[in-house]
Amino acid sequence: MNKLPNSMKNVREKIKHIEIPNLFPEPALAGIGNGGGRNALGGELFSVVKSETKGTGNVGKGASEAGKHVDDVKIPENIKKWNYPPSEELYKKYEDVYKNPKYYDQETGEIHWPPNDGFVSGTQKVETLHPGTKLDRYGNPKGSFLAPESDSFPIRALAPHSEQAPYYVYEVIADFEVTSGKIAPWFDQPGGGTQIIKYKPNGRTYSIEELIELEIIKQIKP
Repeated sequence: MNKLPNSMKNVREKIKHIEIPNLFPEPALAGIGNGGGRNALGGELFSVVKSETKGTGNVGKGASEAGKHVDDVKIPENIKKWNYPPSEELYKKYEDVYKNPKYYDQETGEIHWPPNDGFVSGTQKVETLHPGTKLDRYGNPKGSFLAPESDSFPIRALAPHSEQAPYYVYEVIADFEVTSGKIAPWFDQPGGGTQIIKYKPNGRTYSIEELIELEIIKQIKP
């Protein structure tokens, strides 16, 4: 076999002494915790990957535990005894609202409605509605409160059960005066929408049924 020239021997010797970092140390944890040495770089990279992977796993675990918590929510015994207890579905969604004595009597379940008929104080005004105006309502026509058809559910600040109440749309068919104003926050809802009421001379409110009988609005949906 031909001998290598001295210059090539020097190159070979230099190559033998070059240390290449092991990016995938064996065993897997070999590089972790090493302050230096040729496995330090590989250990640091592996530590980052392990940390990120572990974090991802914890997120999944947290989401799983959160889901389990929701499934485990049970209606307390005192709320089960209310005159009109909420369904499990509504209770799970609005647990904090139902448990808040600001909104519900915790013994009877009586609803504590917002003061000032739900208006933000000072925002009420009397205006005339004209034929063709569309209004709507969550709840049966025995109630009195209406809103512009375009208002979203949260800005109406309705009680939780209203979410499952029948929905109606009405159309104004004759000019009539109403009181309108900004809706105050309540039931942990932001409010900010517009509510519309027609008051009687004695201060009581007209029901939707009465407005229909007076032929100033008509039901168009459903």
